[in-house]
Amino acid sequence: MKASTSRTVSAKVLHSIVSVLLVFAMIFVFSACQSDTVDPNETVNIGGGSEGEHNTPAQTADLSRLVRISLTIDATRAYNNASLPQNIKDGLQNEGMLVKNAMLTLSEGKTVAETFSLLRTYDIVIVSESGAAGTFVTSIQGLENGACGAASGWLFRVNGEFPSEGIDSIELHNGDKVEWLFSCDGGADVGMSFAQ
Repeated sequence: MKASTSRTVSAKVLHSIVSVLLVFAMIFVFSACQSDTVDPNETVNIGGGSEGEHNTPAQTADLSRLVRISLTIDATRAYNNASLPQNIKDGLQNEGMLVKNAMLTLSEGKTVAETFSLLRTYDIVIVSESGAAGTFVTSIQGLENGACGAASGWLFRVNGEFPSEGIDSIELHNGDKVEWLFSCDGGADVGMSFAQ
């Protein structure tokens, strides 16, 4: 009878310990989902993601008002350009493919500029400037516009099109594909036509 009682007590103690551990795990998960608000015009760490990585908004949102986009940051042309200084090349991980097809979930109505705050979990520094024509990226991961010559710099396209507006003007929709491309040839090497 003693063995039966000690097994029952041991099972109850084990059950209590497991329950407490589950509560702590849930608290940890929920507290990890909180985030800070980041101004999309400031320098933001975003980083070297890979295909299939996901980020979601930390705040609770109406699921019908969420959109899912794909984001790529491609500096391979600069990485392979002989005129790029070695110290800048050393800062470009994955041979210049900084982020490839990262899937992001964000609230409806967000702009390209507002994706920066979702990408903070990566380790890439993005610098942008605001001007009369809107907000434009001037540097990603230390790779600045002009690093490979006067006609080099960061361009972006959404669904294969190069918009003429700034990143704060382009509203994203479900299924959009956003690509940041470093061009070493005024856009010609990334398929940008000046007739656009």
